[in-house]
Order: sequence, then structure tokens, then C-alpha cells
Amino acid sequence: MMSSSMASMSGFIVIVFFSSQMMAYFNWSNMGTVVAIKGAELLQNSNGIVLIVGFIIVSAFIDFFIGSASAKWAILAPIFVPMFMLLGYHPAFTQVLYRIGDGFINPSPMQAYIPLVLAVIKRYDKKAGLGTLMCSEPQKLEFI
Repeated sequence: MMSSSMASMSGFIVIVFFSSQMMAYFNWSNMGTVVAIKGAELLQNSNGIVLIVGFIIVSAFIDFFIGSASAKWAILAPIFVPMFMLLGYHPAFTQVLYRIGDGFINPSPMQAYIPLVLAVIKRYDKKAGLGTLMCSEPQKLEFI
């Protein structure tokens, strides 16, 4: 019984192993600090509006590949929070921009609750499917 459970988790264990190795190397090499400082130097003379809109777009784009909001924040925060702080923005403002970018894309194809949302939609419209749900994505741009 235990061996069959572990066999079904083998793919997850492999992914977690390599992810943890990459995160440890990223932390050991101080690459997040280097990217934050160089990014702040690069963006120092840019317009604030371009910076704000750019970060919202980056956050929204990553949502198509990473469904978990906390995992995405764990990836983006070590780079963008210090970068924005060096540019004079409060860390809470960076998180507000992240939440704006994360909020309007959901549900993305990677979200775990897609079957539940589809079940609720099918209760009211029998012909609705995944295409109906994904067709609502362009309307979400209006919420920005």
C-alpha cells in the first residue's frame, strides 16, 4: 500500500527535488539581489506608469503558467520587492500591483477549480464548456 502511494507521488517528488535545488542555488548565488539591483538601475530613469503597467502585465502573464498565487508571489517577491524599494516604492505597493495582475486573469487554464466552475456553468447552460469559460478572458482586460 505504501509503495503504490509513493509510486504515484514519484513525479511530484522529482519536480520538488529539482525545484528545491534551483531555489537553493538561486539563494546561494545571491542572484535575486543582483537581478533586483541591476533591474532598479536599468529602470531608474523610466516612467512610473510604464513600470507599474509592466509589472501588472508580467504578473498576469505568469498566471497562465503558474496557477498558485502564493507560488507565483514566492517567485516574484524576492526580485521585484527589493527592485521597487530601490526605486522608492513601498513593498505593499508592489504587492498591490501583483494582486491586480493576478486577480483579473483567474480562472486560467492552470487553475485547479476549473472543473468546479464548469459544473456550475453547465447547471445553467447545458451547451457551455471550457471554450465558453475561456472566451470570457478578453473581457477581464476591462477590469484593469
